[in-house]
Amino acid sequence: MVCSAAVLSSSLALSLLRHSSSPSQSFVLSPLSLNSALSIVHDGAIGNTQKELTNLLLNGCTPADVTNHYSSLTLSLPSNNNTGVSFKSANRFYVDDSITLKNDYQKHVENKYKVKVQSLKLGNKADAAKEMNKFVEEATNGMIKDLIKADGIPDEAKSILINAIHFLGTWKNSFDKKKTRKGNFHGATGDKEVEFMNNNAHFNISRTEIGVTLVLPYENDAFRFFLVMPREERNLENLRNEMRKIAIASEEYVYQKCRALPSQIQFVFRPRWI
Repeated sequence: MVCSAAVLSSSLALSLLRHSSSPSQSFVLSPLSLNSALSIVHDGAIGNTQKELTNLLLNGCTPADVTNHYSSLTLSLPSNNNTGVSFKSANRFYVDDSITLKNDYQKHVENKYKVKVQSLKLGNKADAAKEMNKFVEEATNGMIKDLIKADGIPDEAKSILINAIHFLGTWKNSFDKKKTRKGNFHGATGDKEVEFMNNNAHFNISRTEIGVTLVLPYENDAFRFFLVMPREERNLENLRNEMRKIAIASEEYVYQKCRALPSQIQFVFRPRWI
């Protein structure tokens, strides 16, 4: 049984969203990667350091709650063999060969978070970066290359923790390429003509005081895509700021609210990203 604050574990991710890149830039954040890495560090910390990490990850909970929550999340992730979805999450804990992790801690993170601990000469930056980039490239099916730069490894580094995620899913209600049309996208810097994918099918949709949330299901029911768009009288910056303030900030809240709605025929069009 995890404390009730666990359902609001999105708060850290949404705080990062608010304070990250300017609204005119596109970027991707992975709360799963961040929380996975921090929970591994959390379980190896003591005293005030662990207390601060506990408050950061699950404010109002105990260190044991943090371990149970994020360990359960990690172990419950679907395998790569699910129909309609290719999913892989891999953790790698690189430790400088000058130090040795405590045996109990190493076994703990291996069992709780499926992390592999690997000794590496971090002082040999070129070789270390090459080895870590090899892991990331393999874990992401070649989508991410040269993530680690040799000159980006600090001289004093004694450990580096990496989480890599690869996801490729098939929509339950597929978008027909033949129906792709050009239209105006209203962005933060003005209108821009882009290609839009179109579909007319059953979707769950939720309208709140700050925006519209659309749920796009994948063939594998374990995955859903939540698309949140500000209302016409609001802009993206308003949405970013207000998502942190009200109940829509909880993924669980959004999911339950949308799930409770009857499936309706909706005409959906959205920009084609790739």
